[in-house]
Parts: sequence; C-alpha cells; structure tokens
Amino acid sequence: MQKAENKIGKVKKSKYPQQKIHRSQMSEWALNTLVNKFNELDKSKTTIHRHLLDKKTITFSKEDIDKILNKNNIKDLIIEYNRTLTDKNKNWDERIVIRDNKISQTDKGKQNLCIVLSLSKNEVITAYYNPLDDNHATINMDRYDKFPINGI
Repeated sequence: MQKAENKIGKVKKSKYPQQKIHRSQMSEWALNTLVNKFNELDKSKTTIHRHLLDKKTITFSKEDIDKILNKNNIKDLIIEYNRTLTDKNKNWDERIVIRDNKISQTDKGKQNLCIVLSLSKNEVITAYYNPLDDNHATINMDRYDKFPINGI
C-alpha cells in the first residue's frame, strides 16, 4: 500500500512566477502540441527531482513513474500545462501535469497518481495522489490564466 498526501482545496503557490492553463481551456491543437513535446522526450533518461526523492509524505516507485511515462494514451491523461520561471537562468520551465488512470491503493483509499513533468528538463518535479472521486467539478478556475500561454 502506498502512502498518500492529499491537499485537496489547498493550492501551493510556487515561489517563482507561474502561468497555468487547465485542460478544459486547451484547444485540440494546444493539446496535440503538448503531446508532441512529450513524445520528443527520451523517457529512458527522465530524472526525478531531488525534492521529490526527499518527500516523506508520499510513496511511489520509479516503476510507477515509468509506467505513466510510457502509456499510449498520454493525451487523455494531461490535465494542466504550466510555465514556471526558474531562479537560475530566468528561463521558463514548461511543465505538464499528468493524472494516471491506474487505481492505486493508498493509506487514504483508492487514488490516482499525478506527476508534474518538466518538458524542458525531462524531469519529474513532484508527484501526489488524487482521490478517484476528485473530478475537478469544484475546481477554482481563478487559479488559471484566461489566455493562451506560449501558444498553448
């Protein structure tokens, strides 16, 4: 059984400027663009950010991540696109949030593993579990930008 961290309704604000687009705001072209960027990544070289490796509130395996990254239906699993301005070079880090459709049994019940994948660095930035019944019906769209970001 996996250890889960749930922060439903609690939005963690990045310490760096961020722009976000929810899947429901994306055009078919934008979604296909993200899938193409995802497909260009060498999944065998995807790394896991040190912050996530140190996280004690959630458990998962590298195999869990690899299975998500190698799914054929990635287009159906993308739920968000965001750009985060990095502190080092002041470059935008392009990221997608992927919600796996596989059910994981956690200490908080049945959930889906979500990962934040940097398309710029080919790195899993963070991961968390979402309850199966969290279908974003109560999502706060104020968290998201109202206009396309970087053509997405």
